[in-house]
Amino acid sequence: MGKTRVIILLVILTIFTGGALILYQFQNEASAQQDQYISSGITEMKEIEVSFKIGGKLDTTLVQEGDVVKEGELLASLEDKDFQIKVDQAKANVEMAKALLEQSRLAVPLTKTDTEIQLKEAEAALKAAKAKYDALLNGARDEEKKQVEAKVSAAKEVYQVALDTYNKMEVLYQQGAIPSSKLDEAKVNLEKAKAEYDVSQQQLAMINKGARQEEIDGAKALVEQAEAAVERAKNAMGQVSVKIEDNQLAEAKLSQAEAALMEAETYLSYTKLFSPNDGMIITQSSYKGETVAAGKPVFTILDTSKVWARFYVSEQGLVDKKVGDKVTLYLDASKQKVEGKIILISPAADFAVKKATQEQGEADVRSFLVKVEIINPSPDLRSGYTVHWIQEES
Repeated sequence: MGKTRVIILLVILTIFTGGALILYQFQNEASAQQDQYISSGITEMKEIEVSFKIGGKLDTTLVQEGDVVKEGELLASLEDKDFQIKVDQAKANVEMAKALLEQSRLAVPLTKTDTEIQLKEAEAALKAAKAKYDALLNGARDEEKKQVEAKVSAAKEVYQVALDTYNKMEVLYQQGAIPSSKLDEAKVNLEKAKAEYDVSQQQLAMINKGARQEEIDGAKALVEQAEAAVERAKNAMGQVSVKIEDNQLAEAKLSQAEAALMEAETYLSYTKLFSPNDGMIITQSSYKGETVAAGKPVFTILDTSKVWARFYVSEQGLVDKKVGDKVTLYLDASKQKVEGKIILISPAADFAVKKATQEQGEADVRSFLVKVEIINPSPDLRSGYTVHWIQEES
């Protein structure tokens, strides 16, 4: 009986001592806790809803929920038969417009500048024909006769020089000193000089003899021919302007057809749905055979490359804190420490974490939104994890 009492007393003493120790430790931890400010948040990742730019019947889906995808990967496609037909039609229109433009260009053998030159040449020929006709009617003046005589003399000298040059070239050619092309060139110059010399002699002879009626009639006919040439040149100017306008219109039609082709190809490309970034498919809202509207989400992609958490920190906790500072975070589930970087500090307070009492001098303690990005997040880190940011209050 006495031993039983002793045992009971020992048990009671042990329980009392253990409770005292636990209470002491709890008080120490609570005291230490009072020197720390704990802010908690939830890990977040960007969710991207992926949709088609146009509506249509869903033809294929290449991924499903849980699949990891890469940026630019094909996720799904719509039936594209109608869009492909429009592309083919647009291509045919482009080819037709190219053919019409080529025909238009071939229909304009002369440029506007060439036609203007022809008109000026025709007007100059008309002027010369009229001058000759007037000279035949009125007879040559002494000044004109002297001019023609001087022209004959000059043409004769040019002819003599060309003849001498040709003779020298012929000797050199026979000796093998020059190629045949040089001799041919000298021959052409000789023939040209002789023709000019003969024409000048004929003009002088005509002045000396005086004009005959048939010569006057011939000169008049030349004037009429020159006038007709001027009219034709003027008409050609008008035709070229019209053809140039037709060519410009054909170019515009080609540009329009090419733009229509580009638009058709763009709409055809809209039947393909690609991943905008790396991530994981977490939601699939539509399936093969369904008709989807433009802008309706088909997949939701979780961007796992960046993880962050939002904390609401007291104004005291923000002392000496700035964007870019690195902080230590603690994952609640694994008690794992991870490094983070402050990427946002709200410039305005959000709400009071502590309300002032009626005591004089007290004020509300405001909190500020702080966004912290986790540096090099682990692949197994999920969105929605509880995370703590513990820091000493200033």
